[in-house]
Amino acid sequence: SNISENKARLNGVVADDLGNMGDVRFEYGMTTAYGNFTIWQTGFRPGIAFYADVTRLSPGNAYHFRVQFRNTQGIVYSRDASFSTPSPQSVGMTFVSPADLLMGGLI
Repeated sequence: SNISENKARLNGVVADDLGNMGDVRFEYGMTTAYGNFTIWQTGFRPGIAFYADVTRLSPGNAYHFRVQFRNTQGIVYSRDASFSTPSPQSVGMTFVSPADLLMGGLI
């Protein structure tokens, strides 16, 4: 959610805690090799929502992410999900000569 050119909010909900409370974090990147991680968040059980904000993303690119859940039983992973950052918006500019400004009463 809250996806912009350079950042996004990754959201998740713990579905199964393997019988013990655990920690969560996201893996993310431009491929399913991910390569980036958010910090571990502690104390999660089923039904508890969590999120992490990721920054320094590249505009106009697709990103993959998944959740890691760890506890004393080990680490499990969610399915891969993806989102795309929007391309930069071009800013329209109109050039006006000084004579046009004088004629229009802007100066």
